[in-house]
Amino acid sequence: MQKNSFDNIYLPERLEAVANSAIKRGQKTFLLRHFITITISTLVLLMGLFGTCYASPSVAKTLSRVPFVGSVFLQFTDEGLKTVSKEGLTNFTGMEVTKQNGTVSINEIYYDKSGISFGLALKGVNPYTSSLQYLLYYKDKLISGSLNGGIKDEPKGVYLISLKTSVPNDLPDTFNLKLIVKESTGLKREFEFHVPVSRARSDLNTKEYPIMKSFESDNKKVFIRKISFTPAALCIDFDYTKPNDDNEFSLKLLDEKGKRIQLNSLTGTEQINENGVTSKSNSYHAVFNPVTNVPDKLRLDIIDTLEEKTIFSTEFEVITGNP
Repeated sequence: MQKNSFDNIYLPERLEAVANSAIKRGQKTFLLRHFITITISTLVLLMGLFGTCYASPSVAKTLSRVPFVGSVFLQFTDEGLKTVSKEGLTNFTGMEVTKQNGTVSINEIYYDKSGISFGLALKGVNPYTSSLQYLLYYKDKLISGSLNGGIKDEPKGVYLISLKTSVPNDLPDTFNLKLIVKESTGLKREFEFHVPVSRARSDLNTKEYPIMKSFESDNKKVFIRKISFTPAALCIDFDYTKPNDDNEFSLKLLDEKGKRIQLNSLTGTEQINENGVTSKSNSYHAVFNPVTNVPDKLRLDIIDTLEEKTIFSTEFEVITGNP
């Protein structure tokens, strides 16, 4: 079998806030996006800068063209990104690019084994009408899959955008990321950034545990490969075999006390054989809110989103002896 790679992923031309987007047959990359409400703020939120921000000429230019001070991640509902921003694990780059009276500023960026997240501030660029694309590259190779996140309106024509994407597991701990924000309509401006990223600090607080267990029920099979705990997320990598490829599904994760852990995104990769036939078994990467302590047990439920019922449920232990 061959696996669709990140090289042939087509990114959506504009970000849509979708609640429990369905996973459908025929997609090269799947995404289950947790809904992030787009709100209109009536106040300019002025707060101190966190993390590795420093007063440089590039920061000064950013503040003059994009009048927003503080953390973009703190303005949205992703609890994992809020946590790492408050703990100083994100990087404030102070980078901006201006073209034809439009400015895009990278306010904040974060990288760990769950993916890459970045917060943007825009002025003179309307994310609702410009059909923006967000492309991430490592050595000119496209590494970004589907994106999930949200947009927030600020005073003075400023838009804040927080986005997260899963990336290949074999990326180095430190590398130079190329990020392109591109308009597909209108002026078709292109804003290009080269940002050094590192997960060295986040890796110190990341734990990965192999599960490697298979569960079967009613012609359905789930093989859980591993579970990862990063400062920003709890991630589960698993394979799911189902008799009907057209089923739309979501996930529910509960700890040993029955407390639900919020799902933020779900991406999948198709398996295609030499005859071009899509396998009924696909691999998935689920990203949930982070947890404070590693639970002894977890329960993973697969939910039919059309009928809103549980179609598969399994419990598994997290053996923490050899992370």
